[in-house]
Amino acid sequence: MPFDPSPWPHVASYLAQLPEGFDSYPDCLVHIDTFSLVRERYPSLVTLPGLPNSVVQVLTGSYQGDWLPEVHGNVIFLLLRDTQFKDDASFLAWAGDSAAQVFQKPWLRAVMAVMSPTLIILNIGKRWQTLHKGSTLTSVKAEKNGHQMGAAGALDYPPNLFDELLLRRIGKAFESVLAASRAKQPVTILNQFTRTRADYSMTWMD
Repeated sequence: MPFDPSPWPHVASYLAQLPEGFDSYPDCLVHIDTFSLVRERYPSLVTLPGLPNSVVQVLTGSYQGDWLPEVHGNVIFLLLRDTQFKDDASFLAWAGDSAAQVFQKPWLRAVMAVMSPTLIILNIGKRWQTLHKGSTLTSVKAEKNGHQMGAAGALDYPPNLFDELLLRRIGKAFESVLAASRAKQPVTILNQFTRTRADYSMTWMD
């Protein structure tokens, strides 16, 4: 039976913008590790009625393979927004906190300990590709302005693969990456976005 997203407004709005709804862009992928904290923190999410099989499998830890269609992953995040958070601000606060927790894992903490924020910016596109396929992140070399460092990033993707809320969630992940590399007071701003591109600015104190 086809997936009916109508009970969840953010999910329904997102899927309505895609050419094939839930089945859009099967070659755009996200790594399954992205959802480990969702599964641990929100075990009741899997009890929602009518969820697609792939979503149920991710939420129960039974999904086979390392890569999930990005659209399916986006639906999981938007289900969280619709069912667990009262507004976008609380959802984005959770997104930042959860991304920060990922970088507290011992092996990641060891890696980030030898990475500077400037080096992170230079390699952010490669790091994006370790978790995503079918979209491209590029960055501009970090520059200093007084005591503040700044850089710009651009995310390119198929039409409407990410909506505004999802793009802002990604910005929170960028902040967590910078914080893990010892950047002080990192801030990421979604400056503008279109159906196929998002432009970010990133700043932190030197």
